[in-house]
Amino acid sequence: MKIQPPFDFLHHALIKPCYNSGKVKCEPGWSWHPRLLPQDWDLWYVISGTGTMHINDECFSVNKGTCFLTRPGDRIYATQNLEDRLTVIYHHFSVSHSLTHQAFRSEELPPRMTQVQDSFGFEQQLNQLLNILERKDIWVEEEFHSLMKHILLLLYKAHASQMEWSEAKLRQQKIIQGVMNYVKDRIDQRIDYNELAEAFTLNSRYISHIFKLNTGYSLKENITRLRLERAVTLLTETPLSISEIADMLGFTDIYHFSKLFKAHYGVPPSAYRYHLKPSKPQS
Repeated sequence: MKIQPPFDFLHHALIKPCYNSGKVKCEPGWSWHPRLLPQDWDLWYVISGTGTMHINDECFSVNKGTCFLTRPGDRIYATQNLEDRLTVIYHHFSVSHSLTHQAFRSEELPPRMTQVQDSFGFEQQLNQLLNILERKDIWVEEEFHSLMKHILLLLYKAHASQMEWSEAKLRQQKIIQGVMNYVKDRIDQRIDYNELAEAFTLNSRYISHIFKLNTGYSLKENITRLRLERAVTLLTETPLSISEIADMLGFTDIYHFSKLFKAHYGVPPSAYRYHLKPSKPQS
């Protein structure tokens, strides 16, 4: 799914500072649990340290690059790791619609939590906002509006990238599962990689790439692992000879099969079968 730019936000968001901003290193024993529900938006970014953040009924891990965007009326509770205290930048602001002058709906702005990847560039933007507010000249509100809009757009983009990445990973996992099922159904046959790729209308190199990326093993290595798992079943549940099993599963010869089996299970197939045989009762 392609994420669409937030057109209404781009054209009609009116952002004003609430003049409650800063950068702090949280004191030992610090926690954030406002008794009165906040009536403005709060961008709360973690420069360093770890902890937890509860917003309404959700709990989030807090670490460097975590950015929270809380809404008016949110129930907030945050704590820090005493051995890894938090340093944060925060900016309170309001955001309304320039045409209706009504508050922007919560779902029309970025989500409550985003993990920022470009932490250096993002922190520069947040520090620049602090500098703008410290100057207190006639340009403050206009500059704050422009820069905060850009910062929120960065959060939109980061969230969109994360969603697209998650969907790509899901597609890859489905391909991997489909290929594994395909191989299992043909475990006693020679697998032609090009035929396999055609069955999924994909390139064999791409399939091998996503296997390596997601499992740590190439497509060939995964097929070998499936064959060895099948070999264990045949060793333990059938009287087939080791040579017959090697031939049935498409290994080039018994020596190649034994070498791969020992590398994977620590013992050759003959020893594996021997140790699983029940001992004879003593007379």
